[in-house]
Amino acid sequence: MRQTIIIILLVISVPVYCQTLSTGRLIISGTGWDGVSGALIGTAETTPLVIANLSPVGQPIRLLGGDNGATTALEIGAAADVWIRGPLSVGQFTGAGLQEIMRIGSILATNGIGLVVDLIGSSTSTGLVVRSIGLSGSDNAGIILQSVANGFGTGMRFGGPTGSGRPVLSTGIDITGGVGVRYNALNSGTGTAYEIGGTTAPLKGIEVTTAGAANAGVTAKANSNGVGVIGTSLSGSYTVIPATMRTGVHGYAATNSNIGSDTIVGTLGTTVRGGSGGTATTSIGILGRTTSSGTSHAGTAIGVVGTASANSPGIANAIGGFFTTEPSSQSLSLVAIGSDNFLGSAVHRIPIALSSSTITSNTLSTTFLYSTDISGTLQLSSLTNSVLAVGANDDVVLGPGVIIKVTAQNLVSQLTGIANGTIGRLVTLLCVNGIIRVMHENVGSIAANRIRIPNGLTIDIGAEGSITLWYDSEINRWRTLNVE
Repeated sequence: MRQTIIIILLVISVPVYCQTLSTGRLIISGTGWDGVSGALIGTAETTPLVIANLSPVGQPIRLLGGDNGATTALEIGAAADVWIRGPLSVGQFTGAGLQEIMRIGSILATNGIGLVVDLIGSSTSTGLVVRSIGLSGSDNAGIILQSVANGFGTGMRFGGPTGSGRPVLSTGIDITGGVGVRYNALNSGTGTAYEIGGTTAPLKGIEVTTAGAANAGVTAKANSNGVGVIGTSLSGSYTVIPATMRTGVHGYAATNSNIGSDTIVGTLGTTVRGGSGGTATTSIGILGRTTSSGTSHAGTAIGVVGTASANSPGIANAIGGFFTTEPSSQSLSLVAIGSDNFLGSAVHRIPIALSSSTITSNTLSTTFLYSTDISGTLQLSSLTNSVLAVGANDDVVLGPGVIIKVTAQNLVSQLTGIANGTIGRLVTLLCVNGIIRVMHENVGSIAANRIRIPNGLTIDIGAEGSITLWYDSEINRWRTLNVE
């Protein structure tokens, strides 16, 4: 037979501090209490279990534990606020440790959720706040996300779960002050700090906005063997980025496009100046600056190096450096200030400022100038000396240069033609010894190497004299411009 024990708390005039009940076993039926009439209502089968404090003065209900009930385990205040001492375990067979305030366990293996904070209907409320973090150290923090094995699980996800529509948040993370995000790899040189995008790439990976003269949008640092920034634009045929180490910024573009007018750009620097700034305002698209300050050998410091190669069949042009500006009287495509300028690549004529370790090519190059305005000093150097034999010298091959020192013979050296007559070449022959006899249309040389002299005359150039010749591609002959 079930026995029903009914506990009634009465307010009496004798001062008491609490109501006590001592029993080894307590069974309370689910009988309700009418707080107005003070009568018991319902039965155990139809009403919930009710524990009520009917004191007219608000008093808490406390559950005590520990030695002789000295420790308050739970307290329900007069306003129904609840205080739990902890540690608190939620879930079957879940045991919170002494260092834990609360542990949630026994979550369903499929689609289980440990804690839900529902902000539905709220526009300015906060779901979770962690206060007074203080000096947390390297292993302690406001929130720690851990895994039982390396490389498993997702620590934090913003938006819907995998396979859902992933609703877009207004702001994923909002950080104020201190270090926004710090990532340390498990092992040195491994791991990816942040990976943005997956099967569906975002429109913008990262957008950074800063303000002030001393601010930087992005600062990327790498060790001496690494790369600070790698920027790539690749078609589907290219998946591997070349390992260009010891580089601050690496811009890499690759495509197999079949479009005839397609253009790809490795690195683009663009500046736009607006407003009413003065003439002291300078806009620079790309600035290359190198400083070499070795304690023993400085080596070669080069601000900008442009290299190009075009080995494809058909129309293929390779341009190492290309500069263009809007045509006007105040526009310059190229300005070189400071030190000398070197155009050409003959190793034996490399200036002292360079070395064969820097300039390795020994092929000659041609500099094309449509119009030149020389406001300073023009210097023409003799690169080679030529020696003519006594008598006829046919199809003579001259070395490179504008002024050629020629050693002739006192018994007269006849010059019937010059072999390397490139289009528009201008050359001055300076006789340092003997007599050079320049012959008009002499058949001793082939037609394209012959010299045309006004009035069909023969010209003798003695020691310290000179003659200037220019190759005319229309008649395929050397023309005489000046005789000294």
